[in-house]
Amino acid sequence: MTDLWTSFIPRFLWAEKPAIFDARAYSDLYFNFNGNSYALTPVGDLLRNFGPIGVVIGMIIAGMFLRFAYSALIENQTITIGRATAYYMFLVSLTYEGFYSSIIIYGWRIFALVFISFVFAEFLLIAKKRM
Repeated sequence: MTDLWTSFIPRFLWAEKPAIFDARAYSDLYFNFNGNSYALTPVGDLLRNFGPIGVVIGMIIAGMFLRFAYSALIENQTITIGRATAYYMFLVSLTYEGFYSSIIIYGWRIFALVFISFVFAEFLLIAKKRM
């Protein structure tokens, strides 16, 4: 879970920041082979780090995160092309074959981009109305 917190620190501020996701390290650790990496799923990552209860709690958190995205962009909202596109972008860009923390990290990055895009679009609409 350290990956989650350290991923938000840019490399220009922390030049020696360790690699966030190092799947080859797990291949070397478990299979004594670092020539390539084996697919690690979020469930496998949770199980490895926190045991069976970690899988349950982690998947509940991931489900709440996805539910938040749905309610913020789709549910009880006027469906626009922008909202639908943002939600689609969010769903397809999350990878479910990788480390658990990557779901949260990439999700928040996408939310930040969507938020900035919506604010920019709103400013453009306000400027257009003034003309």
